[in-house]
Amino acid sequence: MNRILPWISVLLMTLVPTVGTWAAESLNHRGTLHLSPGANAYYLNDNVDGSGVLVGQIGFGGRWIDLKGNELKSLATNTEPPLLPSGGAKSLVRLGDYYYITDDNAGGIARFDATGENAWDSASWVAPVNPEGIGPESICTDGKWLFTNNDVNQGHIHAFSVTNRAASFTLAEQWEAVLPDGHRVRGLSFDAGSGCLYMHNGGDGTETGGGTTLYAIDASDGTVHKMGTHAGEPRVYQVLRRGKELLVFGTSGKRSVYHLTSDTRVGSLKKRFDLKLNELYGAAIIGDCLFVTSNGGNLSAFRLAR
Repeated sequence: MNRILPWISVLLMTLVPTVGTWAAESLNHRGTLHLSPGANAYYLNDNVDGSGVLVGQIGFGGRWIDLKGNELKSLATNTEPPLLPSGGAKSLVRLGDYYYITDDNAGGIARFDATGENAWDSASWVAPVNPEGIGPESICTDGKWLFTNNDVNQGHIHAFSVTNRAASFTLAEQWEAVLPDGHRVRGLSFDAGSGCLYMHNGGDGTETGGGTTLYAIDASDGTVHKMGTHAGEPRVYQVLRRGKELLVFGTSGKRSVYHLTSDTRVGSLKKRFDLKLNELYGAAIIGDCLFVTSNGGNLSAFRLAR
């Protein structure tokens, strides 16, 4: 069901609302939505569709939310029986005429229609494919292939081509990249300008013996580049590129900004912003709007400086 509701000023509301309206708290903080029902929303991976961000949510499924905080569409996968093996989702992306959505507990990638009379409808649902049993939970695209993490060998990244049929689809691996420092990658994102995927291997905890390495991977062939390090974070979930900057998000609740000396190297840490949110899980950017998911089933929006 579509919900079209206006922005709510901090002067009118300071409580966190349910889906359909932002509750603004500061000039740069455009607002926060509590996504209910369901649990935490996870890896946004810079996955957008037009003027809306695509959200995979544990315990619920997929949502499409615009810049004003309106829920444009949603599809519950926590039905009885569930559409996804665990009921909920962690990541959602559009490629062509279809959406691809990941199970929230390594149960594979499913598909549903993005266009036509069955768009965002379970009538178009195609059951999950779990390519090579890797249990992908995080997904993004360059408009040609799907890129995923690996929940079994957690320091591996994969590229898949997609062959679609009316009631099925198949995934064919194009390359597998093995990160030299290992550890766990959670979120990953594609940058069209550089042709690279960006990520961090601190998904298992940078302060507890986990990874501290930032990576760029050439999306065309899987060539891995070690960019530098980001440490001192309980866990890192998401890395995005914005112009000449690399933005890093983790469970400290802070957004760290690094200067890029090239597409595959970071320089100095420029700034670190406390977003005053409890654990950051995913991020996406549309224009000057930064979307961030955080603990408690929340999706927040911030205005970025140009």
